[in-house]
Amino acid sequence: ARCGNVAATVVPLSAPWGFFGYLENGKIQQRFSVFLLIVPEVNNPPEPTDPTVTLQTGPHLWYYTRIFDTKVDEQETEERVIQLLKDLEQDNRPFNSTFFGVAYFTTHGLMEIGFMKTG
Repeated sequence: ARCGNVAATVVPLSAPWGFFGYLENGKIQQRFSVFLLIVPEVNNPPEPTDPTVTLQTGPHLWYYTRIFDTKVDEQETEERVIQLLKDLEQDNRPFNSTFFGVAYFTTHGLMEIGFMKTG
């Protein structure tokens, strides 16, 4: 993808792409962080030209996830996030109930929803 970078080059991306969101009082807030994955073969990606875009790496984290293979709209995605939250609470799983991730693997609906495992 071109994604605007100082080298004006194409940077190869990989699935998944998606967003991180957060819940407040059981409701999804309308503020998200979008992510794209650069393929691991790119050791030194060029800096983005957009000041709102950052390159980040982080530690390996464990998530409780649920995978779906049907395309859904925004409301159905929200329902799936809330249902996974309720199921993890019911199972007494140790997880961060404030932040969640939604990752897409195809444009045809293959996606996963997850909450970060704690403890």
